[in-house]
Amino acid sequence: MSIVQITFPSGFNSSIQVGDIGYYVPVQTAGLDNNFTINDGQPSPIGPITEVVKFANSLVIRFQAFGNPTELSEIPGLVNGSFIMFSKDNAVNTASILGYYGIAKFRNNSTRKAELYATACEISESSK
Repeated sequence: MSIVQITFPSGFNSSIQVGDIGYYVPVQTAGLDNNFTINDGQPSPIGPITEVVKFANSLVIRFQAFGNPTELSEIPGLVNGSFIMFSKDNAVNTASILGYYGIAKFRNNSTRKAELYATACEISESSK
């Protein structure tokens, strides 16, 4: 495996950390308001994140890429404009709300129609 990096010109999800797994999905813009559409519904893995460097106006993420690419252009299907995402390692990042209650607030600031398809809550007795 080799190290490749992606530089983002602006902020990224603040929960990203070393050990997360990076993925990509090629996308294209379509329609009058340039909404993006996914070309292939299956995310493809880039590899584990080895370094996250935050600058004032950019973010650099380094991946230990699966296979042996020496640069991003050698990763099949990864093109400029691909949707980049990451997942947490379930063995390390297990969390739940502790205590007697939890509050969740869902807010939609968009003026366009939006739908929430599902939400879930796991409840277990933690004390008596």
